[in-house]
Amino acid sequence: MSAWMANLPACLRRCCWVIGLVGVIVSSCASGSEVDSDEFAAMMARERQAIIDSLSEATPTQRSILADGYVTPGELDRAATEVVECGIDQGVDIQLIFQEGSGRPSFNTSSHTTDQETANILFAKADVCMETFFGLVNRALALQDALSSEETDRLNTLVLDCLVAAGFDVGSWPDVQSEPDPSVEADCVDSAMNKLGNR
Repeated sequence: MSAWMANLPACLRRCCWVIGLVGVIVSSCASGSEVDSDEFAAMMARERQAIIDSLSEATPTQRSILADGYVTPGELDRAATEVVECGIDQGVDIQLIFQEGSGRPSFNTSSHTTDQETANILFAKADVCMETFFGLVNRALALQDALSSEETDRLNTLVLDCLVAAGFDVGSWPDVQSEPDPSVEADCVDSAMNKLGNR
């Protein structure tokens, strides 16, 4: 379990595992404090690199989803579904709920028992499922959510232009009509994020 998740109140962690911003992005943005553009870009770059460094030990689905460094709605659904399936395998009732408006998922865990020791064991299994099958996707989403709608639109345009320049006629991005080379797509995303960092 990641440190930020472990520090959540038990009732929140067990009852509703909700996507949020990660680490220093939370403290900087949620507090309303001013963050220098270079500092913000450096924070984003460090978190992107940390995600990349963790991919070798990630589940196959998360590796596939994060190959281009971006999570689409369809990919989000794939990862969230694997959390629910993991719960079934472990005998834990994990319910997937998509938040109205944002479309982001949250996970409600029910132990269906009045025995606290048994409930704690089931909740711990649920935590493992969420971290194992959704942890890295969650962190990538946090980076995406750190962008404003205008920045997201610019990111999409920058990545699309980069892919077209590389010879991939994808039609649009991130909802591509044909799949580009994942390594080229990842480079385009990195390039676009760096340009946003220098806005």
